[in-house]
Amino acid sequence: IYVFIISIIKPEAVPALPLEARTLQGSALFKRLMVAMVPPVVLIFLVLGTIFIGLAPPTEGGAMGAVGALARLPIGMLADRFGARGVLCALVLAQMAAAMMMSDATDYAGLLVIAALLGLGGGTFAAGAQFVGRWFPQGAAGLAFGVFGLGNAGAALTAWLAPVLWDLGGSRAVAGVYAAALAVMAIALYGFARVPAGLRVAHARDLRGALTTAGAWQLSFLYVISFGGFLALSVHLATVLVDVYALSPAQAGRHVAAFAVIGTLARPVGGLLSDRWGGRRLLHGVFPLVTVLALALAMEPAHLTGTTIILLLGVMLGLGNGAVTQLVAEQFPTAVGTVNGLVGAVGSLGGLLLPVAQGIGQDLTGSYVFGFLLLAVLAQGGFLVNIFRRSR
Repeated sequence: IYVFIISIIKPEAVPALPLEARTLQGSALFKRLMVAMVPPVVLIFLVLGTIFIGLAPPTEGGAMGAVGALARLPIGMLADRFGARGVLCALVLAQMAAAMMMSDATDYAGLLVIAALLGLGGGTFAAGAQFVGRWFPQGAAGLAFGVFGLGNAGAALTAWLAPVLWDLGGSRAVAGVYAAALAVMAIALYGFARVPAGLRVAHARDLRGALTTAGAWQLSFLYVISFGGFLALSVHLATVLVDVYALSPAQAGRHVAAFAVIGTLARPVGGLLSDRWGGRRLLHGVFPLVTVLALALAMEPAHLTGTTIILLLGVMLGLGNGAVTQLVAEQFPTAVGTVNGLVGAVGSLGGLLLPVAQGIGQDLTGSYVFGFLLLAVLAQGGFLVNIFRRSR
């Protein structure tokens, strides 16, 4: 853990990769790969471990989240290597098939498998980022990725639309509407999506090199804070609001929806500001404010004050998401899909792990202070990493 922290904050202290070590047989590269594998392996085993020891039961939402997180990296690499158009079409078709099978699930195990297939949709961000990034110059990439990230609003739309469809026609209505929408998207991608003229796909060695740079893993850590924190609060905030402020589930749901919407809308704003000022500079302001807001929530303020802080926290995390994706496009222009896949995978796994840590802290202390303190500590760590990390 110490070596990993040092490699993030002060990468020049880690033995540099010699120029002649261009293959996986190079001992220096092997050591760096081993260090780089620490965060995702730890996250995966912590998430799986909490399930096996009974702290977190397996759920269809967890299956979708885990598959969506783990699929981002290989999907991003495939998009960089072979082009995003075909990869996106294949993903949409796979989700369409899973949606059609949803109404025929006869047991919970079958539903988990279908949910895992639907979770592949999480990987479309990495492939879509590669597709979008090739159409926009460096000075406009942040805004473009921010607008692309508005697709996160689909989760909020589903939370409202799926129950309505269920009341109208049960599971077959839900499956039919979503399968039809995915079919339309597959046709649109295949028939109208185009790649820029003269586009060159990345070589495998270029993608491998991008994954072994300290910058990619530093950005992954920053995304754990911004996107992982956003996901974690979206999942766990309703429980906190019900227990701390005695809100009804419906009232808590409206608060969470407002948090999700404002955080999603802040993402393109963060991308635009990053295009103008630089993502690194924007994060210099975002992470200290996240720290202060998280500490304020840990003190369990009054309802109106707490609601205001929650919405401000959504804005800050959304701005941070836009800044990190702009930095990916700026620092890794030839491996946007791969590095976005890595960053998204680590950030999504962080979003799965933080609610578990929040729940464990609540069980041990009887308070939700631990979760907000953890977010504050991570945000302060992100501020330090952002200060000391080397730009490309």
